[in-house]
Amino acid sequence: MTDDPADELRTARLAELGLLAASLAHEVRQPLFAIKSLTQLADAQLARGGDAAHARSLLRSLLEQVDLLERVVDGVRLYSRAPGEGLSPVDCAACIEEVVALMRHRALARRVTLRVELGDGLSAGLADPTALTQILANLTQNALDASPPDSIVVLRAFRFEEGLAVEVHDQGCGVPETLSERIFDPFFTTKAPEEGTGLGLALSRRLASAWEGRLDLVPSEIGACLRVTLPALGNVQRRRA
Repeated sequence: MTDDPADELRTARLAELGLLAASLAHEVRQPLFAIKSLTQLADAQLARGGDAAHARSLLRSLLEQVDLLERVVDGVRLYSRAPGEGLSPVDCAACIEEVVALMRHRALARRVTLRVELGDGLSAGLADPTALTQILANLTQNALDASPPDSIVVLRAFRFEEGLAVEVHDQGCGVPETLSERIFDPFFTTKAPEEGTGLGLALSRRLASAWEGRLDLVPSEIGACLRVTLPALGNVQRRRA
């Protein structure tokens, strides 16, 4: 038994990666089986000189399964990245505007309005700008998927005592209290397999923790509200002075 915090951290990290590896093995088995089956069906279809349109349909389904595997692998790669990489001053408002631009077409297709609310006193925060944009994009995509037509998704940024916060709030059916923590478990998802890998929120929470931030589900009377926090750059500089 060791009292070295570094050893304890490594042990915890190995245990986390072991759980992730076991979950990954479970998650990739289904698309691999589908890929094998679809390949065999397409091969048999072409060998018989059958309907080429049907064969092309099988191949499109095959590509969808490959895309799913790629998303899982990319998510695991990012999830396993060493904490604290790429931290720099970041403009929360600029990240929000970038996400809104990225998600505008998806919002229009779902007849959902994206609204931005920026509080007073916002300043630069310490984060990985790419990771923050990825987190907000993931939260916004989830919010749009959960939103009924003609509703609103709000991206709200504000200053609080310890730093900065960005909330993504939808008007969907919300998250049952029994699932309020499970939604952050790797590979846990309430979506259909072709719609999500279940790594988005787990990855987002881990990325936020890398800059001493958090990602939490916060109480909301309507829909779901997820909040990502990050330290204000001035607070970090004062602590390190």
